[in-house]
Amino acid sequence: MEGKVVIELASTQDLVPYARNARTHSDAQVAQIAASIREFGWTNPILVDGNNGIIAGHGRLLAAQKLGIDEVPVIQLEGMTETKKRAYILADNRIASNSGWDTEMLGLELDDLKDEIDLTLAGFTTSEIDGILKDDWTPEPRELEDDQRSVTVGLDGPPDWYTPEKYVEMAREVLGEIDLDPASCSEANAVVNAHVYYSLAQGRSGLAEQWLGRVFLNPPYGRQVIGDWIDKAFHEYKSGSADAIIVCINNATDTKWFARLWDASLCFVQGRIPFWGPHNKNDSPAHGTVFVYLGESNEKFSEVFSQIGCVISKTEGDYRRIECKI
Repeated sequence: MEGKVVIELASTQDLVPYARNARTHSDAQVAQIAASIREFGWTNPILVDGNNGIIAGHGRLLAAQKLGIDEVPVIQLEGMTETKKRAYILADNRIASNSGWDTEMLGLELDDLKDEIDLTLAGFTTSEIDGILKDDWTPEPRELEDDQRSVTVGLDGPPDWYTPEKYVEMAREVLGEIDLDPASCSEANAVVNAHVYYSLAQGRSGLAEQWLGRVFLNPPYGRQVIGDWIDKAFHEYKSGSADAIIVCINNATDTKWFARLWDASLCFVQGRIPFWGPHNKNDSPAHGTVFVYLGESNEKFSEVFSQIGCVISKTEGDYRRIECKI
């Protein structure tokens, strides 16, 4: 029948992104798309122009590559003129963003679903979900410019002690990239270079937001909040939101919150790390430091971090391995 839509499979290697695509996709958003595909399957084919040039679906292609999917469903839109194709690429990205929300209806839907499924799969952050369910949410852009962010402060502790570049690069070597730093600011991120970061001072609490991708965290050290950060890290990793997490934390082994860390791979750093920041240009904490790893690359973590301290890493079963190269 003429006009019938045909869905085909195409190799991700053969698809060609539009070179002048004006819509951007952060690593965190690509991770959201990937999580949606894992949960719901592939529900929206990529639109191509008859020559494997992508018209709509750039984010879905990136998500497929992240998931290691070799073939994806596509719909061929042959016959479009070049002008119409370029205009449709803009329209597809723009028109959907012009819609609004019936917040009352949205709240009813989320309330019905909250006990059945992880609501962050719908693309909302945990803080947005809380606001919607409490009828206290106004849709607004999520992105904050660098100059709108400021130093994250521990509730009863000192301002953040930023991690020196040497240790950040070791974390990056294990993770591959740093997609998210959930407790940061523009000054600290100049070294961490995370694709996305949250700043408590501007209302984006890493304790409330979802963590996506590969995460590096040096949290505020306040006694009243540090346990919450550890609980959050384990929750985000075990839920599948975060692919891997490295936490830089003080080695207070006598505390209740530290007891959870024995389920992860740990590096007890030899000596004291010279942290830096706006209030301490080259200082060291009262405690020593431990790097915590949640992920599948425990051997890689041990190989890299055993150069600066003693690593107690997870292996198959309940066995632990100790490695130290210093």
